[in-house]
Amino acid sequence: MIVVFDTNIWLSHLGMRSPAASAIRFFLKQHGYHMALPEVVQLEVEANLQAKLINFIDEIRNSHDQLLTVFGELREVILPTPAEVQALIPRLFESVGVNLVSVPFSLESARSSFLKTIHKVQPSNNNQQFKDGVLWADCIALLETDDVTLVTADQAFYSGHRFENGLAKNLQAEADQCEHQFRIIPSLAKLMESLPKSYVFDDESLVDVLLQKAESNVTILVSNNGFDIGETVSVERTVFATENPSILFFECAVSIACENLLDSQEPAILRLEADGLYTPETNSFSEVGMLSVTFRFFGPDGLQEERKGVYLRAEGAVMGHRVVSSKIRHKL
Repeated sequence: MIVVFDTNIWLSHLGMRSPAASAIRFFLKQHGYHMALPEVVQLEVEANLQAKLINFIDEIRNSHDQLLTVFGELREVILPTPAEVQALIPRLFESVGVNLVSVPFSLESARSSFLKTIHKVQPSNNNQQFKDGVLWADCIALLETDDVTLVTADQAFYSGHRFENGLAKNLQAEADQCEHQFRIIPSLAKLMESLPKSYVFDDESLVDVLLQKAESNVTILVSNNGFDIGETVSVERTVFATENPSILFFECAVSIACENLLDSQEPAILRLEADGLYTPETNSFSEVGMLSVTFRFFGPDGLQEERKGVYLRAEGAVMGHRVVSSKIRHKL
């Protein structure tokens, strides 16, 4: 399947970098789908997104100037320059992390769009929507190779200019002549509903990684109390899309049964809580951080006891301005 995002989607989701867009990019990559980028969309996004980011910078600078007037003295705010913004925009397309199909502007698409303008049919029936006509012609061309989904909030593509009516009838008639199927969806939320949500997560490997990370605490809490690690009872985890469509962030709690080999008292439970990053393609874990280790067992007197190992995370000291990084966590 090929998914085409219209300009309004690229802009409203900040170059497909919003949390919702990150989740979409993850599932597109997981299932080997392609993202098509028509040049007519790219050029419009580049111009409008650059203007949008420059406006953000101006708003922050103006607000800082007003605060400076009130306080009299403030730390300087370091903001991107217009040149840095201009250089950033092309990199947004290059780093989507999904199979990207570039669709160059063509004379055939331009001619098709111009004819729709002349005949006043959708998506160009109300005004000179040349770009929309080109985008539609590009979608028709893509339909020769695969199924296509167009995600757009532009009502010009919809019958009666209403989302709930689906694709405009004249456009549907064109799409019906193609070998592959066409869908139109008005938002990322609707697209998410239609995508398969399956992905790989190796719980068995996760348990092994956590036991290695918590090895010293496991020895102190389990082995030193006369118990041995047994079978995994449960793995509770919450998984999040990140800014990288190849990598998931996870939070987990693993419960493991532990047996005392010297007597027949009830099994103990070792609970490991952690978070970290997981790459499904390579089945690998990274930046795994233990949050806590809890060991509950019955002592010789028959009373339940609890032992804990707690992990603290300390941030390093920073001289001058701290540099922060964008971290997206969108629950899947």
